[in-house]
Amino acid sequence: CSKPQTVHIWDLQREICTGQITGIDHNILKIFSASEGQPSLLVGCDSGSILYYDLRDPRHYIALSEPYDKRLIGMALINNDMQVVAGYANGRLKVFDIRAGGLSKVKDYEGHDSVRSKMTSFAAHRCGTIFCTSSSHSIKTWNSEGTLLSTGRPHGNFLPRSGASIDVLAFHPTRHLVAAGGADSMTSIYCSYG
Repeated sequence: CSKPQTVHIWDLQREICTGQITGIDHNILKIFSASEGQPSLLVGCDSGSILYYDLRDPRHYIALSEPYDKRLIGMALINNDMQVVAGYANGRLKVFDIRAGGLSKVKDYEGHDSVRSKMTSFAAHRCGTIFCTSSSHSIKTWNSEGTLLSTGRPHGNFLPRSGASIDVLAFHPTRHLVAAGGADSMTSIYCSYG
C-alpha cells in the first residue's frame, strides 16, 4: 500500500461515492462503519492504532489509541456507538470511549491467553451489546461491559479436529447467532449467549 491512503465512502443504494477521507499515514487493516444513519467510521491501522472519523467533517479525526506492538484483529462500535472495543493478536481486548476524546482507554483486559493461543478473529453484533472473539482453542462471547458470557469449543465435540483454528466469525443480523469457520472447511453456528 502506498501512503498516504484514501478511504472512499459509498452510498450503496444509489451506487455513488459520496465522499472520501484522504491523507491517512498508516497502512489500513480494518474499516468499521457505524449502524445505519450514524455518521461514524473507524479505521484500524497496521500500527495497532484506531482512528475515529465523524463523517460530517471527515478532515478531522480522533486517534482513539496509540500505536500498539500487536496486530489488530478487529474492532467495533458498542454501547450506542459511544465506545469502541478492539481485539489484538496477543489476546488483549481494549475499550475506548469516544466521548472523552483521544487516547481515552476505559478498559484493558485479557480475552485469550496469549501463551496458549492467540486471538484469530473478532466479530460484533450490530445491536452493539455483544461481540465474539476466537482462538484455536475457543470461541468467547462478551457483553459490552467486558463480561464473559459464554465459551465454546470450535466445531463442538462431534468429531473435533485438533489444530483447527477459527479464522472467521460472523453474526446473524437480527438474531444472537454466530457462525464460525476456518481453513478446515467446516462452519458451525452457535447461539452467542449460552
